[in-house]
Amino acid sequence: MKKSAKKNVVAGILVLAAVLVCHPIHGFSEEMPETESLDKSVKEAVKEGAQIVEKKTEVTPLLDAEQSLKKFKRAKAILSSTRDDHDIRGEVVLIQMPDRLQIVVNVSGDITMGNHGIHIHENGSCDDAGSAAGGHYNPHATKHGFLPEEGMEHAHVGDMGNIQVNDLGKGLLKVDLPNVSLTKENPVLGKAVILHEKEDDFGQPTGNAGGRIACGIIEME
Repeated sequence: MKKSAKKNVVAGILVLAAVLVCHPIHGFSEEMPETESLDKSVKEAVKEGAQIVEKKTEVTPLLDAEQSLKKFKRAKAILSSTRDDHDIRGEVVLIQMPDRLQIVVNVSGDITMGNHGIHIHENGSCDDAGSAAGGHYNPHATKHGFLPEEGMEHAHVGDMGNIQVNDLGKGLLKVDLPNVSLTKENPVLGKAVILHEKEDDFGQPTGNAGGRIACGIIEME
């Protein structure tokens, strides 16, 4: 009786399975799209999550670069007009790199359009309308030139060239001074930065750049 009962149960299961294959229970097939939709949503969420992780990975080098940049010494000179009847403002940012000094200059105000000579001078004073700043910073007693291109043998340490000013009186200069530093080799900390009224034509002895229209002292930030 037991063997016969088992055979009947097995047979019944097989019949039920066949019926389900041929005639699915109402609602069973309708659940499948929901399962597929959920699976698709999960995949999309995972994909979006992967994209977020990737974006974070891209930002990391930028953060590292910013942190590395903060490790370098920085100094600044705030430029102001040497004359009471002129309104000239400016900022000179100096960043100490391993083999050079990175410099960014911004100026604005009562400045004529065109090129204007800009140099680091030997003294740290803007008195007497900038005259107290002395001559170009030239510790090696070389001729005047353009340091970024000609090097120490053919230019003064303070020879940064020209900054170009537009018709709105605004100018921007980015320049690297090789083998110059804030406090070690050819140090410029405490020196004056002078903006001139005319273009530096690189003639001797100082570029024929005319009067001193703005001045600022290089100080650590």
